[in-house]
Amino acid sequence: MYPIVEELINLYSEQGKKREQFHKFVNRVGSEMSEWQYPDRISP
Repeated sequence: MYPIVEELINLYSEQGKKREQFHKFVNRVGSEMSEWQYPDRISP
């Protein structure tokens, strides 16, 4: 899970809009995140 969180934070620092709240950023790029594939990711 740590690699996913680290990648998300890196993406936010690079592509987040000025003064954009983190949860709004996650909602905005959520469709892209759902396409990420991690072999060790546990599905709910």
